[in-house]
Amino acid sequence: MRFNTAIAALIEMNNELVKLPAIPEAVARPFLLLLAPFAPHIAEELWVVWGFGRGEISRCQWPAADPQFLQQATITLPIQINGKIRGNIEVPAEIGEVELREQIFALENIRRHVPDPSKVKRFVVVPKRIVNIVV
Repeated sequence: MRFNTAIAALIEMNNELVKLPAIPEAVARPFLLLLAPFAPHIAEELWVVWGFGRGEISRCQWPAADPQFLQQATITLPIQINGKIRGNIEVPAEIGEVELREQIFALENIRRHVPDPSKVKRFVVVPKRIVNIVV
């Protein structure tokens, strides 16, 4: 139920659309359908103005998500050492913990704070969120 995130995404999309000389119908229709739960009255008015129908936006089929756009190829993980963020690393989304550990200890900033990786007490990876190193 992250309404602010959804609204922020719609605002970002709107900011890109206003740069265009004309908004294609293939973009306007799904945009209004996504806007309708948050601003139903203005979405309905715009639906009618664009000529998509009269008073039926709430009964229209919701836009289907394309799974290929939901996958992230890479992710950025913050690296925390003894409770303080000491860097970030961009890695493939499906990286294994062993590979991740090797890449992290190869970073210059991390080597400065952890000169000897064998003295690490705990190496905790919260998948796709954060890496926490306790020395």
